[in-house]
Amino acid sequence: MIILSQDLYAKTIKCPLCGHEYKTLKVKSSALRSGGMDPDLCMRYSGLNPLYYKVNVCPRCFYAFTEEFTNIKKTDLELLKTELTKNPLPFNFCGERDFNLAVKSYGQALKCALLKKEKDSIIGRLCHNLACIYRRQGEIENEEKYLHYALNYYEKAFNTEANAKDAYTLAYLIGELSRRLKDYEKAAKWFGYLLQNKNMLPKKLVNLVQEQWQVLREEKKM
Repeated sequence: MIILSQDLYAKTIKCPLCGHEYKTLKVKSSALRSGGMDPDLCMRYSGLNPLYYKVNVCPRCFYAFTEEFTNIKKTDLELLKTELTKNPLPFNFCGERDFNLAVKSYGQALKCALLKKEKDSIIGRLCHNLACIYRRQGEIENEEKYLHYALNYYEKAFNTEANAKDAYTLAYLIGELSRRLKDYEKAAKWFGYLLQNKNMLPKKLVNLVQEQWQVLREEKKM
């Protein structure tokens, strides 16, 4: 594998579906140049965007996943293999990725996640990451499309799988994505819920909620 960028390295991955070992590129931690963070926790980078390389795509069976994915159930093995072989991907995801390849990798990961009935929080994170990628590209319509998807899955996750540690972060994301999508009543409901329980929240999250509550109040006046 030829790596043109010194900010990338090759990581060996074993496909959870077919067992094939392959190398795929990741961004070196030393190369990450943070440009700050948006209120919905989307990171900004001045250099390579690690989200472009977050999804692993097997070049043999086309199974796409991130490190957050749960293990494949035996009952889903044949379904995944059958469905993925129907539409082989004519792209090389193991080398350097541009915006278009990054988007396609998330599309394949979402397909796999839906086929295996992945956790709602994980599907929501995929949609949210994809929205962040579109945001950096200035594609507002696609960004909002995937923010809507992310919001839907985050709400499902809050009701079915959130533990005490994750519940407040999910609640904040539901509130903030609602605000970004101009559903101000829903945003107010979730920010209000968090402020009522602020003694249970980490200090950083309390600060975020208070800041975005003020932003919401100003937006509602407009």
